[in-house]
Amino acid sequence: MSTEHLLLAAPTPAALVELLDRPGVELRASRPTSAPGPRLGLLDPTDERLALARKVVAKGREWRARKDIWFSPAPLLPGGAGIAFLYPGLEAEFDPSVDDVADWLGVPRPDLSTDTLGRHGASVVAVGRLLDAALRRLGITPAAVAGHSVGEWTAMICGGLFSGADFDAMLTRTDLDALRVPGVEFAVLGCPADRAAEAVDGVAGVVVSHENSTNQTVVCGPAEAIAGVVEDLRARSVICQVMPFRSGFHTPMLAPYLAPFRESGVPSLRVHPAHVPVWSATTARPFPADPGATRELCVRHLLEPVRFRDLVLDLHAEGIRAFVQAGPGQLGSLVDDTLREHDHLTVAANAARSTGMRQLRRTALALWVEGAAPDFAALDQAPTRIESAQRPAAQTSAGTAATSAGTAALATSATPASATTSTTAASATPAAAPASTGTPASAASAALPTAPGAGFAAPGGRSAPAAAPPVPAVAGVSALADLRALADRYPAFAELDALVRETADSITAVLAAAHSTAAYSTAAPTAAPRSTAPHAAAPTAHPAAAVPEPVLETSLTVSTRDMPYLLDHCFAHQRPGWTDETDRRPVMPATTVLWHMVRAAEAAAPGRVVTGVEGLRLHQWLVAAPAHTLTITVRPMGTDRLQVRVGQYADALVLLGDEYAPGPLPWEPAADERPPALTAARLYDERWLFHGPAYQGITRTVGMSETSARAELTAPAAPGALLDNAGQLIGQWLVECHPRRWIAFPVSVRRIRFHAPEPVAGSTVDCALRLVSVDDREATVDLRLSAGGRTVVDIEGWVDHRFDSDPDISAVHRFPETSTLSRRHDGGWWRADERWASLASREFYLRKYLGAAERAEYERCPPRERREWLLGRIVLKDAVRGRLWDTGFGPLFPAEVEIATGADGGLVARGRQGLELPALDLAVATCRELGVAVVADPGTRPVVAVVEVTGDPATAEAAALARAGRGTATTEIVGSPPGLPDRRYAVAHTARPNPREQQ
Repeated sequence: MSTEHLLLAAPTPAALVELLDRPGVELRASRPTSAPGPRLGLLDPTDERLALARKVVAKGREWRARKDIWFSPAPLLPGGAGIAFLYPGLEAEFDPSVDDVADWLGVPRPDLSTDTLGRHGASVVAVGRLLDAALRRLGITPAAVAGHSVGEWTAMICGGLFSGADFDAMLTRTDLDALRVPGVEFAVLGCPADRAAEAVDGVAGVVVSHENSTNQTVVCGPAEAIAGVVEDLRARSVICQVMPFRSGFHTPMLAPYLAPFRESGVPSLRVHPAHVPVWSATTARPFPADPGATRELCVRHLLEPVRFRDLVLDLHAEGIRAFVQAGPGQLGSLVDDTLREHDHLTVAANAARSTGMRQLRRTALALWVEGAAPDFAALDQAPTRIESAQRPAAQTSAGTAATSAGTAALATSATPASATTSTTAASATPAAAPASTGTPASAASAALPTAPGAGFAAPGGRSAPAAAPPVPAVAGVSALADLRALADRYPAFAELDALVRETADSITAVLAAAHSTAAYSTAAPTAAPRSTAPHAAAPTAHPAAAVPEPVLETSLTVSTRDMPYLLDHCFAHQRPGWTDETDRRPVMPATTVLWHMVRAAEAAAPGRVVTGVEGLRLHQWLVAAPAHTLTITVRPMGTDRLQVRVGQYADALVLLGDEYAPGPLPWEPAADERPPALTAARLYDERWLFHGPAYQGITRTVGMSETSARAELTAPAAPGALLDNAGQLIGQWLVECHPRRWIAFPVSVRRIRFHAPEPVAGSTVDCALRLVSVDDREATVDLRLSAGGRTVVDIEGWVDHRFDSDPDISAVHRFPETSTLSRRHDGGWWRADERWASLASREFYLRKYLGAAERAEYERCPPRERREWLLGRIVLKDAVRGRLWDTGFGPLFPAEVEIATGADGGLVARGRQGLELPALDLAVATCRELGVAVVADPGTRPVVAVVEVTGDPATAEAAALARAGRGTATTEIVGSPPGLPDRRYAVAHTARPNPREQQ
């Protein structure tokens, strides 16, 4: 029997009082009964709590939840009937505690991103589905299910109208980050719906969107009109609050935005008979049995008001007495407001300030006391942690399935050994975060090439530095793998592992640089990882003594003045008119680097034509701001072969001939090809591809399958842009077929054959892609470009290195002006969890967030301090932007806000390039992987401190208070998110919760 709770039942209240007279130790050892009559439940039945319970029972009135005691003199649920599950919608606060619930269920922990409106909604649905499964595992089954707003979709899934798989497939086809909705505001009014309707009568564009409860209504409309309604009602003593998000859901204003949803969203969902009545908040009645009517009601749900008050009243009239809120938030308070004159129970199955499992136990206690029969024994079953990455990977080659990610990654026999990885499958590990924007690939790790590339899915500089030449494998790789395995179990080893890996990064950089010089002077390029298809043999090495003097050296000035088209190939989005080009990070695409290699080879061999390229390797980003000049060197490497090196950035073997050889036939479409989900326009408009007009060459997306893709290109005029467009097709394929790791950078190309002169600008070229292999670490494809039915370029072994693309990273890549890497805590302070521990990935985020002066300050920091310095700047910038968004600021890029040291030595936030910022007081602190920040009104002098909990939490809280230096500070204990070392921190702060979030 569990010692975490106590269940007592008796035939009468007097008998229960008599039962409670027993000593606490005897009561805690007693077994629960199922006798009809009054019931009492306690969480953590201490002697103090039992003493209070005796007083509660003696009074004979129901007692629900206060002090974790539940008492019902006349249970509401005889036989366990009359329970409804209610699934919440979007609320200003969303901080569920469900990781331990997922572990208990043995399922992956859900994604809880709220960075964009679409992802917030998807996270709410995911939590509702998880809690529904948890409640049912406890033997708690509903007589009806319903939801509020977005929660109605959860109800439809959990009630069986739609399958979860179909809904997930619809979400996969939906761009949650680019979800577009009307720019209208919501205001919550503390008054009945009829009074709210009267207040907005005659106000242009404002309608009632939610009838939440007897005394709460929501209206929606243009910001200026909403402000007028709120001002008028506040003058009449009505409590009003404008919500912190905009959408227009549940109003006619959303109609123009629903075309994709009407055309491919709802029709893709197969309607099934509900296995439990699913009630709609649009009609306050169960969903109809007819599939067509159900689909139509799904659309009406988005355009008509939420009638939640009527729904609750009608459910109660149908016999529902217990309302279980399957998610965090304030939905239960709306039920209580509506049913204040009726007997009922509301209980939340999840709460932000409790562990998930503890709140489930509270839920079970509350329902048992009212007559239900939950299975408490299930709560004591040991959890099983399932990582979200442990899902079947895609096929790595024709007909070969990869093992589950996180257990063993497949490695091809041609994968080069490096200083930090083994070539065996057992020791292969997933790639770390993206590589740096100015660091050679080897500086990150020989196994983690840091190439920007030729136009791929990751927004930003894609001009591809590839991996440095392979460094011979270092003894002890298996020991490092063992250390990483220990790090998963013991935090101390995690810290040691991080130190060893960072040291390995530095060593690898030196070894790889030296090896690169040796390889350059003694051998032709090493072939990139080979595909499983038959290819021509790789070039052979030449002895060192045979290296001749260069036949050609030429200078190339790389700048946006000389190459204005590079302004359409910038790594970092900035606001229009931004004048500091170094903040935009214009980068030469890999294929433009290749274009210059080909031109240099042609100049060195007049009268010959370039027929191919082999072993293309890109070592470092070739950045165009500030301007600089490099040397292109051409050396003969045997008959019809030239070694071409572009400064320290790239090298390849260029093949010469007297004429172009006939090419292979264009590929036929794959048998399983389907229409692409993304049109060419959406690829660019929604920033799946970051390219500006000079590189926007995909004009029609033709077909897509799990192993192929086709598109129609219009050859751009910019040098190398056509092959950049071919690389962009890889980006689209990853977005549609591998959306959770869609950010990728090209690292090498094994072999290119030219079969005709380069197509002229404006001509139409067909591009086809065939998958060679894919795993969590990289994707290798072949590409074939044809014009007029004739192949003009054939590419084999184009390798893209793939990176983790969680919602935060994805949103900041595409929409930095509206997205953050940090998140607001419900206490009012901001937190950033460092997911960029390696040197290379820190550089990557640095370029997204810091302006020129801040980057210079970062460089001046001692190397050991840079990591936490950057973490602090990221969380501060996000906190400042969040504060400004609260006050009505529009889109705001991180680089527009500069964090500098003020005259008094404290940190200040300044606007850049004409942006005026209000005066704000800032506070920031960091500890290991956690950065915390507070932003407040001037003169308030906020404080914040963070200390790692290594023993007694109270000791850590005291240390945090001491560090904060203000006894009135609030302290909180927080943990690390999944994927980071399992730590807890004490945070002391003087932040105040955002009023909008409180509402």
